[in-house]
Amino acid sequence: MPHSLSLLSLYMSRSDSLPLAVYLDLKPMQVSSEETTDFAPVFSAMLFLSSRRWVSLSLAGNLPAAFSNDSFPLLKHIQSEEEDIRVDDLIDITAPRLQSWSTMGHKLLPVMITMSPTLCSQITEYAISHVDALKIIEQLQCLSKPKRVQSVPQIS
Repeated sequence: MPHSLSLLSLYMSRSDSLPLAVYLDLKPMQVSSEETTDFAPVFSAMLFLSSRRWVSLSLAGNLPAAFSNDSFPLLKHIQSEEEDIRVDDLIDITAPRLQSWSTMGHKLLPVMITMSPTLCSQITEYAISHVDALKIIEQLQCLSKPKRVQSVPQIS
């Protein structure tokens, strides 16, 4: 694992101030049938050092605790994949350019990541799939200026 961390560190320093498209898969990795190693905190901490450069974020797994405490001035799009059983997560971040949001739910889970009212007011493009129809309606009512909405409800 130290080799992977050093490669990430090298890439982050060489890419200087270029915009970043980030894919965070924060689910624990299964190393063997008896052992689970969670490297997500180390990797996400390194990536969060450059969060001011993020233009898009694809997120799978649980949100890191520091996520809501950070600022994302260039972030334009978030895509979340709901795969873990957890309570609803609320994203309330500073991302003045955020306009696009996609959520792909999981057919077995009734919960999903939701946006704060501030973020809802910014979103103009919204896509949601594999989520209970009531949750889709709840999210759509939150949006104040949608230009494009795409939804595919969960079929039971």
